Amino acid sequence: MGATATNGTERTADIVVGVDGSEQSTRALVWALKLARAHDWRVEAVTAWPDAEAVFVRDVPGHSCEPRQRALDLQDAALGRATRALGRLPALDARIVNARPLEALRDRASSARLVVVGSHGPTAPLARGGRAPLGECLRAVVDCPVILIDGQQGEPSSGAGGTGGGSVPRRVAWSAVARSVPTVLAMVARGRLSRPRHHVGCVVRFADATAARVYRETVVRGRTAADPCVLAVCFRLRHVHGPAHAFFRAESLLNTPLFAGFPGFVSKLWFADDDHEVYRGLYAWDGAGPALHYARSLSRVLALVSEPGSVDFRVVPRLSLDRVLDDPTCLEPRASPGGREWWRVLSVAPPAAQS
Repeated sequence: MGATATNGTERTADIVVGVDGSEQSTRALVWALKLARAHDWRVEAVTAWPDAEAVFVRDVPGHSCEPRQRALDLQDAALGRATRALGRLPALDARIVNARPLEALRDRASSARLVVVGSHGPTAPLARGGRAPLGECLRAVVDCPVILIDGQQGEPSSGAGGTGGGSVPRRVAWSAVARSVPTVLAMVARGRLSRPRHHVGCVVRFADATAARVYRETVVRGRTAADPCVLAVCFRLRHVHGPAHAFFRAESLLNTPLFAGFPGFVSKLWFADDDHEVYRGLYAWDGAGPALHYARSLSRVLALVSEPGSVDFRVVPRLSLDRVLDDPTCLEPRASPGGREWWRVLSVAPPAAQS
């Protein structure tokens, strides 16, 4: 597949992937193509030239240029490896951009759903001086999620399947929430959101020796996860004690627009506070990358109303929430030996089974 040279001004695809010829970027491309194939999305593979650390040269139309040709060759090789790995590909555009990687991906991501890069890719200059990993710099300049793919596992890193991972910049978090609100209002108008009671009243025991009751369930009707994952979130509200918890549980329904419109949301179990006044949410999500972005955005929002240091999250890829609730032992391989993880479900007691 040949690449198209561009100055970076055209509208981009659903997923923009940085491709620099490294093994990490090839794995990022394969991961993005799998996600796009599941959702019928379009992918754009972007290769910037010259190399990140090389002296910058500008393209001169009609003249042969060794750095541009090298970028084409590297991209073609990566696309070839991805094709051999996946066979059938989703809609895919391949572009080379005469710009530094940070600027190229920033411009191409102006209307994308996701940006995907390898977790050990090139560095980019910081405004305050020095350099930082490309993914970290991208998160500061784009409004969509930036997913880092581990070069060894080929899966999202920095929290997907691990703990936390921190918050996105405040501007990014509130921009994502602002996009969620009208999406939820449209879903409500079309009857797409429901509040079934199948799990309401269930008491879940966790590995940290706490237990919590499900007091609400939110589900998107007709939505299933092509790439299922479980997201667990916990927090302790600031200055909320005793009877105030009942008020929070009642008014928390109004928080639904803050999460249900994020890409990939499937369902949520809302847990009342446990013996330590810690609230939890267990989510079913489509894709570890989108779940991770939501969790990082939520962390920024929750920090406004939660006790410092109490907000945490865990993304567990390749498991559905239904499976975890039916067979909590499936989480044991994800736990540390003798671990007392707050997110790890040990048992689920239905309302009729409680004494």
